[in-house]
Amino acid sequence: DLFDADTAQAIADRYIRLLDAICDDPDIRIGDIDVLSAAERQRILVDWNDTDRPVPHDTVAALFEAQAAAVPTATAVLFEDTQLSYADLNTRANQVAHALIARGIGPEDIVGICQHRAPEMIVSLLGILKAGAAYLPLDPDYPEDRLRFMLQDAEPALVLAQTATT
Repeated sequence: DLFDADTAQAIADRYIRLLDAICDDPDIRIGDIDVLSAAERQRILVDWNDTDRPVPHDTVAALFEAQAAAVPTATAVLFEDTQLSYADLNTRANQVAHALIARGIGPEDIVGICQHRAPEMIVSLLGILKAGAAYLPLDPDYPEDRLRFMLQDAEPALVLAQTATT
């Protein structure tokens, strides 16, 4: 009742391959026994991993801008009782981006973000990307020593944090 006929047959076939390998070489290590058929190996390693797809050359920020232009009133972020449309999120992220750019943040810069998961964090992340910078996620729940190490290691140009996390 647990398996359909094809699945049960596949398990039986693998078991037979296991027994055949042991009979052929009683000293074989279990990790060296190949229980997959050539067709199964092809399907698992090649066919299922055939994920080559064309990827847009636009940035995440540009793709978001296009989505915001296409469906400005659609919900982009829903968190507890807070809802942001694509237009609202885009406007707020642009404000963050302009503030970062005004502080000299741009491509090749790293901006830390130490905020709890909430709509404001999404606004900050998108704003950092729109400014052309990379973001360094700093979970405010990490131990202080871990955060200190991450900051010393990455040397962000700026850190965006919630008042409660500073």
